[in-house]
Amino acid sequence: QPGKGFELRSGNTRIGISSVEIVGDAVQITAAANVPAGAIVGYAASATSPALTGVAPRRGLLKDSDAISGAFTNSPQPNFALAFEMPVP
Repeated sequence: QPGKGFELRSGNTRIGISSVEIVGDAVQITAAANVPAGAIVGYAASATSPALTGVAPRRGLLKDSDAISGAFTNSPQPNFALAFEMPVP
């Protein structure tokens, strides 16, 4: 999905996201429409679909580039960003 776990909203109205990319050491979110004052940006804040357990998962794709591998799997174990909501600066 274009938001990659990020969402924008004004009140209860979602604002579409055209793209999300890392620029330098920041995440750049490009909205599909004008973002009004007082809008909220969230990450992994809303559930997308119900899980088999009855709990809807909240997830995103933002993670660090830590190359440490797991002891049992020998595959990378990146740290994913925490869920948050905050006013758009």
